[in-house]
Amino acid sequence: MRLRHVISSALIAFTLTACPSEDETSCPPDDGVMDDEMYPPAECSDDIPELREEMKVLGTMGKIQAELVTADKIPLGWFYNDWTVKFTGPDGEPLEGVTIDKVEPYMTVHQHGTTVPIIDELDDGEFDVSAINIVMAGPWEVRFTVKADGVEDYIVFNVCNAQPRPVTNANACE
Repeated sequence: MRLRHVISSALIAFTLTACPSEDETSCPPDDGVMDDEMYPPAECSDDIPELREEMKVLGTMGKIQAELVTADKIPLGWFYNDWTVKFTGPDGEPLEGVTIDKVEPYMTVHQHGTTVPIIDELDDGEFDVSAINIVMAGPWEVRFTVKADGVEDYIVFNVCNAQPRPVTNANACE
């Protein structure tokens, strides 16, 4: 019984301290976007292209090319992004036995990655890559290590998340 009282008291105390009062200004605006003072807009260099379907990237070894077939968020968005990517030879020719060894979303300016995306093989060198977790605004690399036809290549999509941060805890202020 005492344990239940301690837990209840802790939950009440957390609830009271987690939510600001009505006269405080720390609640997000009603538009579902955090203000620019707390999360300033992203600054990405001009050499980072906008994410687009049919975007093609050649691997560093020049052996495998990746094409973004579809993306659920264009431009690139916060949190989980889902892509369909097709891998071919450098001239677009089909490859045999395509496998993805690794996919890594990586924020170069902060030198950190995020969670590992989910990879589902489709047909003819095409893969669904889901839950590409973009957790901050700014420049990102989505890095693929791919093998096909007995060769390995390293493919990097340089992309920018320039979207304002969405509110994820708006209900806490209601």
